[in-house]
Amino acid sequence: MKWECFVCWKVNEDAADKCCLCRCCGRPRNFVPTSLMISSKAKPLVLHGLAAAQHELHPSLVHALQQSGLDLADSDSTGWTALHCAAMLGDATAIQCLLQPNDAEAKSDVKKRLEAARSGGWRALHLATRGGHLSAHNMATPPY
Repeated sequence: MKWECFVCWKVNEDAADKCCLCRCCGRPRNFVPTSLMISSKAKPLVLHGLAAAQHELHPSLVHALQQSGLDLADSDSTGWTALHCAAMLGDATAIQCLLQPNDAEAKSDVKKRLEAARSGGWRALHLATRGGHLSAHNMATPPY
């Protein structure tokens, strides 16, 4: 079975579907989702740090964090959400992933996430526009 490490992004291949270690960094297969959920204050700031280190938000990481219970609409102390970070980076794929409602969310929750403003009133749409990221701008434009 092939799997991608959430820390170093190396593709690993193992014969059995069990908790395995990454051949590059030595971390377990489920390192990031498990570690984040131990913290009672897990915030999208973690995604910001991962994005800064990787210069992109991988959709597989976003899905894994969402499935592990991380509230992607939550913000850090300055109002930044994961959506703001993806828009600033111009990552249209991550924006699309962040705006798709999961089973427990209603469309109104996604709309609230899209319209969330950080300090200074900047929304994800503003950050994508300022960065000149057309595809990210189109993804962050409200559908009404």
